[in-house]
Amino acid sequence: MARDYLWRCTNVVPAKGYIGIFNRSYYEEVTITRVHNFLLKLEHLPLGNSSKNIWKNRFSDINNYEKYLSRNGVCILKFFLHISEDEQKKRILSRLNTPAKHWKFDVSDIREREYWDKYIECYEDAMQQTSTAWAPWNIVASDEKWSARVCISDAIVAALQNINPEFPKLTAAGMENIKKAKKLLS
Repeated sequence: MARDYLWRCTNVVPAKGYIGIFNRSYYEEVTITRVHNFLLKLEHLPLGNSSKNIWKNRFSDINNYEKYLSRNGVCILKFFLHISEDEQKKRILSRLNTPAKHWKFDVSDIREREYWDKYIECYEDAMQQTSTAWAPWNIVASDEKWSARVCISDAIVAALQNINPEFPKLTAAGMENIKKAKKLLS
């Protein structure tokens, strides 16, 4: 890995007034790399950084980074869409049995099921270590997609109401351009 683990997301943080959605993020670097330690070796970390304190350090980095974003006006909503092991199996079988869903299937989904308990352990630890006042986790039961969507929508609406966004105010020159455009189109 040529860049640090936070770079991929920091590089695309939306500008003020915009919304960004990350489907996966730097949280993979404190979950998947813990389940599959060989991935950490591929990051070519400086000597001493590959110790067992790496997870504690990464949790600290994430908390500090999210606090920095929050202090700079970024509203952070984090959702963990939790599905049961049985529901995951049903969804994989649906992908296998429905030709229109074949594109969603990846054989790695089958292999990764062997690590279910380890993933749950890592996700729980990551959420406990990184749920903060400025960036709390929303754990959403997602066996029923409609219910999960309602919960997420409610959280987004509440955040938007709290932010109370407004349209930008036009300058005098901008208003003059509006008047001219109306006149031209009349």
